[in-house]
Amino acid sequence: MTSPPACRIAIMAKAPVAGLAKTRLAPALGAAGAAALAERMLEHAAAQAAAAGLGGLVLWAAPDASHPVFARLQQRHGLALAVQGKGDLGARMARVFAQAAADNGLPLLLMGSDAPALDASLLRLAAAALDEHEAVLVPALDGGYALVGLRAWGPRQHSLFTGMTWSTPGVMAETRQRLAAAAIGYTELAAVADVDEPADLARLPLDWPWAAALTMPDPSRSRPAMTDTPTAPEDAAPEPAPHPSAGLPETEAVPAADAGPQAPESDTSPAPAPAPVPPDPVELSPAACAARLAELFPALFGAGRALPIKLRIQADIQQRAPGIFTRKSLSPFLHRYTTSTAYLKALVHAPHRFDLDGAPAGDIDDVHRQAAAAELERRRSLFDARRAAERAAANEARRRAEAETRQQLAAEETARRDRAALLRAYESSTLTRANFCVLKGIAEADLDGQLHQAWLEREQRAQEMRPPPGRGPQLGDERRPVEAGRPERPQGRGAPHHDARPGDDPAGHRGPRADRGNPPRPRDAAPTKPAR
Repeated sequence: MTSPPACRIAIMAKAPVAGLAKTRLAPALGAAGAAALAERMLEHAAAQAAAAGLGGLVLWAAPDASHPVFARLQQRHGLALAVQGKGDLGARMARVFAQAAADNGLPLLLMGSDAPALDASLLRLAAAALDEHEAVLVPALDGGYALVGLRAWGPRQHSLFTGMTWSTPGVMAETRQRLAAAAIGYTELAAVADVDEPADLARLPLDWPWAAALTMPDPSRSRPAMTDTPTAPEDAAPEPAPHPSAGLPETEAVPAADAGPQAPESDTSPAPAPAPVPPDPVELSPAACAARLAELFPALFGAGRALPIKLRIQADIQQRAPGIFTRKSLSPFLHRYTTSTAYLKALVHAPHRFDLDGAPAGDIDDVHRQAAAAELERRRSLFDARRAAERAAANEARRRAEAETRQQLAAEETARRDRAALLRAYESSTLTRANFCVLKGIAEADLDGQLHQAWLEREQRAQEMRPPPGRGPQLGDERRPVEAGRPERPQGRGAPHHDARPGDDPAGHRGPRADRGNPPRPRDAAPTKPAR
């Protein structure tokens, strides 16, 4: 089993104090309830970061690190504490990366605490992405991002955080433009949901019973911000009013006469049979989960097209089909389903969401539509860029092949001309064979092969220039008619003679005279007369 890549994690979080943390949730939870939820999400983020096992973990606190929850998390997970300092969000994020670079703590993943979907496995994927890319981001469904990771720090990376209008739906789109302008290679992982507004409370994990109690609280509630104990849901039965004697010491007994009628000592009625225990659900793969859901709820999952599903659909599935699906089976399927291109298109164009019976189940938030449209645009841009790169690569390969073909043809033509010139020089030379080879710088063993190939090429060219059969002699034909009964003799210098003698050149040329030990006579020299 391979170990995860070395990468540090930094968490930015405000102290979970009423009126400071998660103030936008106060209308639904109250100030104290919003602070309590902020503390729960911070504990979850720290636990997942520690479970990722990547490297050092630093919690950057605001406004300072004096809150008791910070000390508790430091003791529980062995993390370091630091103070974010002043400035807007971009300035504080830049300060985190600059300090990490100064401490030789790069690569670094910087995350917040308001996206419960940022679990240990997703953090390990983000760290692995930095092995191949300069930056990695996890977009948020509201148009921002929940995590940013950088492999290096410099002016190009610093430009990602300066002059940005934060907490708006255009943060992720603006960041993509800045990454492209700074020529920073990056990748994006699957988008996650963060919890900032009251409508986002429906995105809390289903396995948070404590958090589920906060989804519809009484705005007038007031409870401490620090607690690890799950509280009862708001719709639970109210506790009975206290008895007047509740203030008495516990050792004081109540008279038996005041205890009311006593229950009979024995009951002869048979006890009811215990209900059968349902079998534990079997873990299903995403494909098997999709097939089972399409079988049970064909109006939604078997419609042949993707439909926007209602929020908190997992609770409806568990209620309608108890004991069939586990959260471990449903979560991967729903993640794949809701991040598919078909689903994103449906989220943009559909009028509303649908429940398990295919009935309307609430409107689609504009933030979700915009996030889906932005993701579709990003995928379309990536697809267009990939297609353009493939076309450019194909064109480049074709141009390279054509250039290689031209070079090969030019080399072959040059070699053919050299062989033709060698043949002409050999036919007109009076040098001996050895001297001719020395003069031309060619091995004597290679001479016959090159001469023969040159003669074949010359014959082929002559054959191409001959008139086709039956055309008859035409103006410009220089060939004489062939006598009947006599084979045609190849024309041209260097053609093999039918009366070639043994020892002649294999190409049919007699070539230079035999070496008799005398130097060759120049062609223009007058013959010497023998003395009388």
